[in-house]
Amino acid sequence: MGKVFLRIAITDKLIPPYKSLGEQANNIKNEIKNKCNIKELYCPEEQIKSLDNIENQIVDDFEYLKESDYIIFIYPEKVLPSVLMEIGFAIAYQKKTLLFVNTVDELPFLIRKYCFPNLKIYTFKDINDIIDRIKRENEL
Repeated sequence: MGKVFLRIAITDKLIPPYKSLGEQANNIKNEIKNKCNIKELYCPEEQIKSLDNIENQIVDDFEYLKESDYIIFIYPEKVLPSVLMEIGFAIAYQKKTLLFVNTVDELPFLIRKYCFPNLKIYTFKDINDIIDRIKRENEL
């Protein structure tokens, strides 16, 4: 699958909460990476140590997104407007993008109604649905 950027909009609806955002992101990332045989996977949530230097982290995140072959977004509910900006960035740079949502209705109109050739939207109930879909995409 090449270089993969994984963005997780963390909420209580996704997976039983862990001690911290970084720990939750790390557990999800490792499960996807190991079960889907992805060698290089970057997850911005895992990088957050403090909000002191967040501007530098944002620059690094966008550079990695720009260099990635695949972009995977897990967007379980209407949260984090910055994730929507990153989805727009991935669409504009024509990155192969997988977007996982609990319900398509929570996405902005243009994302849910307009057919972007590089964007695939899937619903999921749990992490296993996401892993199964990534595996199938990896086979293409």
